[in-house]
Amino acid sequence: MSDATHDQQVQTHLDIESEPDDVWNALTSPGDSDSWHGEGSVIGEEAGDTLFISDPASGRPKSGIVETSLPGERLVYTWWPIEAPDEASHVTITLEPITHGTRVIVTERPLVPSSPNPSAGNTRALASC
Repeated sequence: MSDATHDQQVQTHLDIESEPDDVWNALTSPGDSDSWHGEGSVIGEEAGDTLFISDPASGRPKSGIVETSLPGERLVYTWWPIEAPDEASHVTITLEPITHGTRVIVTERPLVPSSPNPSAGNTRALASC
């Protein structure tokens, strides 16, 4: 887990010994996605669908909108804490086939530019995958 400020992009990856389609199902299927996105999480299957994530990294419930959904390849969404919609960020989850499974690459980029006063900046944690 890494911290991000408004002017930083955070990227992390995880190699999993499963095929991309199996990882995709674990990320997006009701019930299965709980282990990735927190209990009770719901992720729409198509662009424009809404999502609700019980962010396991911060403990804050988040809402969002699916921007891109390419099964077995990439999921892109914008999300924000329910109590602080001004803290929105853009998340891209990319699945890359590797020799022994799938590399999951998660990139999060805050949407709000950094404040000129560093002490006024906001810090968040990247959702763990």
